[in-house]
Amino acid sequence: SQQCRLVMQALEKSVVTLIKDLNGNHVIQRCLQKLSFEDKHFIYEAVAPRCVEVATHRHGCCVLQRCIDHASDEQKMMIIDEVAKNALRLVTDSFGNYVVQYVLDLGIDHISKRILCTFVGGFAALATNKFSSNVMEKVISIAQDNMRETFMLELIDPERLPQLLQDQYANYVIQTALSVANPNQFRFLSEAIRPNVTVVKNTPYGKKIESKINRGVQQSMQAPRRGGGRVATPPASMANSSNMGVARVPNVQQMSPSPITYQNVYNNSQAGYQPPPPAVMTSQHMPMQSPMYPVPPAPMATPPSGNMLAPNDIYSMHGDDGTGYEAWQSQNQYWN
Repeated sequence: SQQCRLVMQALEKSVVTLIKDLNGNHVIQRCLQKLSFEDKHFIYEAVAPRCVEVATHRHGCCVLQRCIDHASDEQKMMIIDEVAKNALRLVTDSFGNYVVQYVLDLGIDHISKRILCTFVGGFAALATNKFSSNVMEKVISIAQDNMRETFMLELIDPERLPQLLQDQYANYVIQTALSVANPNQFRFLSEAIRPNVTVVKNTPYGKKIESKINRGVQQSMQAPRRGGGRVATPPASMANSSNMGVARVPNVQQMSPSPITYQNVYNNSQAGYQPPPPAVMTSQHMPMQSPMYPVPPAPMATPPSGNMLAPNDIYSMHGDDGTGYEAWQSQNQYWN
């Protein structure tokens, strides 16, 4: 209608400016709700090329999620493709990490796989960042077994594991890994972690990690064994240690150079990744048939008060002081 055209003409040159405005963002959200797919396409044309700018803004991260909610299939892919392309940059941002989590929650397989592959080789480094650690918890929860084992290998690297156990953010990722691991994965995680538990035994999160390991072991012992009571064999990709008390992973350095830096994370993501083949069990090593362990992940924290984020948004488990990660972004110009 003529009225819609007048609205489009008035707004089309100021879409991103309005999105970043305390009051103007509500105008754009109302347009997304009320206009037809064709009439509101000007919003998607303005937002898609500036996806990172919008996603890393206090109000923009909310509007971008509403753009996905009210889009046609074509418009939705315009936004999601940009988010997947810039996932490595967005996860370390105080607001951008919510957008990546939101896209992962959509459950679009090829998009989720594309985003997860971006983190291979830098999973441990990202687990130590306040904002990306929340995304890494979600990533290890939704990953298929082969991809999950790849991320677990990075966590149990013996040179890195003690530091991760003591890190205020990475320890939550390790707890989540223990919660979602299948029996074979749990066994090798616990055997790698147990020699290092004394380092963090007197800390609150150290006690939680030890409790998860002990609870998982007790459940495994109580579960009825079938097939003659033979114990489970490790996944082929994780069976790299002759000493079961120490996790030795010779090939992990190829995936993630040490020391890990965000530059290395980016370089590894650009090199591409193919998930390892599934583990093959021989007739001599049949897996134990026991219920899958998991302890459900801890619930997300209560959303902050005020209208900074919409009620349906995803909130950080570790809280959010709104500081962002601009210093790191300014020092890494290779994103541009």
